[in-house]
Amino acid sequence: MEDRELKLTSGWTALFVLALALVLLIVWFVLTAQFQSQVMTLAGVLGIVLWSFAWLGFIVNGPNQSRVVQLFG
Repeated sequence: MEDRELKLTSGWTALFVLALALVLLIVWFVLTAQFQSQVMTLAGVLGIVLWSFAWLGFIVNGPNQSRVVQLFG
């Protein structure tokens, strides 16, 4: 096992992408209601599940604090 310093980037870009994805999912459901497609509805529900899961990736770390991050097991 080796110790490495983890270089994390700012989460503002990811937050913007998630907000944009929410807007696109809303547009998707509006189009789904117009076309009345079950396949589009299932794809939209899958999108909402993935969008919700993406929120788990944010890590808040205060100043002068450390955190152990274990990647892939």
